[in-house]
Amino acid sequence: LEMNDPIGELNNAFLLEYSLKSDLVIAMWGNHGTYLHRDRLVKHLVPTLYCFKFTKEHNPHHILYLSQNDTKSLKCMV
Repeated sequence: LEMNDPIGELNNAFLLEYSLKSDLVIAMWGNHGTYLHRDRLVKHLVPTLYCFKFTKEHNPHHILYLSQNDTKSLKCMV
């Protein structure tokens, strides 16, 4: 399946709007979050991001690959 815009035209606006309304934003995109440099743009839109654990490539671990113990503390991504 191929799409012209896999991210969607409103995605950035929603990320910005809801991150400003939130007390805490936790990133969990895994290593594939670097697709189309999406990770860089999200870090720019949401300057104070946290994650539970980093991958070896220093990306926030995807929630499916975290143990319950991994979710007990947060790490700032800055």
